Formats: sequence, structure tokens, C-alpha cells
Amino acid sequence: SYLGALVTDRRHEGDGSGSALGIDGRIRLNRNWQIEFQGVASRTQELDDSTLTAGLEGMLFDGGNHTAVLDGESYWGHALDLSIERSARAWWFDIEYAEFSPTFRTDNGRETGNDFREASTSTGYVYQTDTRLLDELGISLDLARKWNFRDVRKDEWWVTSVWCDFKAQTSLRVTHLRSHEVFRGVDLPGIRGNSLNFSSRFSKPLELAAYVTWGWRVARSLEVPLLGKQLSYSLSADIRPHSRLLIEPSYSHAQMRHPADDSEIYKGYIFRSRVSYQFTREWFLRLVLQYHNFSDNLSIEPLLTYRLNPFTVFYLGSSLAYHDYSDPTNFESTSRQYFFKLQYLFRL
Repeated sequence: SYLGALVTDRRHEGDGSGSALGIDGRIRLNRNWQIEFQGVASRTQELDDSTLTAGLEGMLFDGGNHTAVLDGESYWGHALDLSIERSARAWWFDIEYAEFSPTFRTDNGRETGNDFREASTSTGYVYQTDTRLLDELGISLDLARKWNFRDVRKDEWWVTSVWCDFKAQTSLRVTHLRSHEVFRGVDLPGIRGNSLNFSSRFSKPLELAAYVTWGWRVARSLEVPLLGKQLSYSLSADIRPHSRLLIEPSYSHAQMRHPADDSEIYKGYIFRSRVSYQFTREWFLRLVLQYHNFSDNLSIEPLLTYRLNPFTVFYLGSSLAYHDYSDPTNFESTSRQYFFKLQYLFRL
């Protein structure tokens, strides 16, 4: 069992700010059952500069209590998550409830949505075997429903998966999805898709993985959302030419076509490579390169780590972003950030 706490704060020029305070924990009831929880409160002080939100005039949120423009308002928000879980060698079970209030903000986080409540459950069974070909067989089922704080249903879905783990750390998973979503006021029944996932570490210096998914998904970029014919796939590898060097390239492609005339709605790819080198037990270097074809952006993120002991770590890194404006300028720098972090564990 454990208990944790989190405090973040961000200040902007012009008296704007975003702060968050949270607690989280896990309570082990016995060998198989546990309760996990998290609660976060946020306080937002908006900038008083409506020119930054031109076009949002008249838009309200939180039941009409606040305006969408930046006009200096301040408000509190919250997020909650509670789950009861059973984990075991053969059968697992999980039931979870989460909610994010309409006024919840995380200026230093990656939450991209709010104003929703979600209840979900998941269960699965794994059969362990020891044959010349197989290590285990498994099946799982996930059910969920999502609605907003006005009790309007936004989404509901179920997902089932079947997988096989073979010898030589090779696995194959097949998944089927069915969903019924309401997006931007448009009711979209009939969402469905299939996916196939394969990975294998047939030798120590090389691991390969491939993923493909196809079906009918929501075209969210259109003025009027609809279900389009979607296809995406990815290829990745872990290459270890030396015990201290690891190269992890990956390529992801995604496209969608219109159901009426088969015209292209979107098409693009992302190439990413991560290179890690362990100089000594204490010194570690990681470099991440990524090119995003959809937005023509290139990012470079080096990170140097010095681990004095298992509980004391120094980090020095940067994040460099470039945009491809094509001829004649090509790539130009758009942002540059440097950071330093010290991590130390206090024993109480």
C-alpha cells in the first residue's frame, strides 16, 4: 500500500496562473484485491486578454457560469478516479469510476478533456500452458459508458481481445471494437474496428513489432463528423548492436477515406527514433528524434542522466522543435527549452 501527493504551479505574464493539488494511493486488501484512488483539485486564474480567444465570444461552459474567452475569471475544478481491482495468475477483474469537472485544468499536464464522467469494467482469463509451441492463451472483455455533467451520454463501447503467447517471446493479439458515440452533437452509431498486433524477440539483439487496425471510425476533422473508412499500421524494432547501445526506430501510418466517394480525408505518417547509450553505471544518454508528417514538425530531445545511487538522480535535457516551411527556408526553429531536475528520495 502507498500514499502519494502532487503539487504543480504555473504562472503567466499578465497575472494568469494554473495550480493543482492532488493525492493518490493504493490499498492492498489481500493478495489479489486492491483499491486505487486519485483526487486532484485545480485552480485557474485566467489572463485578462480576450484578443487571445477571438471567435469564442458568447460561448459559455460549466452550465453557463463561465465564459470561454480569457476575461480574468478564476475558478476551481476537480478530477476523481476510483477503482477496485482483482489481479491473479488466471483471472483478473477491474471496475472503475472517473470524473473530470468542466472547470478542471492542468496547465502542467497532458489532460486534453474535461466535463465527463466514465464508468468502466474489465475482466479477462489467462490459461497457462507449457507446450512446445505455446506459453499461454488469453481472452478479455471491456465495457464502458461515458457521459457529461449534464447527464448527456457521450460514448459507450465494448472491446474484446484474444491473444496467444508463443515460445521465443512471440505474441499475437486480435481485437474487435464496437462503439456508439455522440461527437459535436452528431449521433454516430456503428463505430467498429479490428486490429492485429504482433511482436517477437526471436534473438537477443533484435525485437520486431507490427500493428494494423481497420474499420469505421469518426472523422473528427470534418465540419460535420461522419464515419470514415480508416486504416492505420505501425512497424517498430528494438536493435541492440552492443550491450550498452539500444536503437528503437518506429514508423506509423494513418489514413481515412470518405464513405460516399472514397475521397481522402487524411493521410500521413510519423517517424520516431530513440537512441540510448549507457556509458557507465552512473551516466546515461538518451536522444529522441521525431518527424510528424501531418504537421511537418521535427522535434529533437536529448537527455543526460547521472544516477548517484538508486534514489538520487540528476537530469539535464532540452526540447528543440522545428517546422518544415518547404522551399526556400525548409526547417526553421520554432521553440527551444532547457531543463534541469534533481530527484531525491526521503525516507520517513
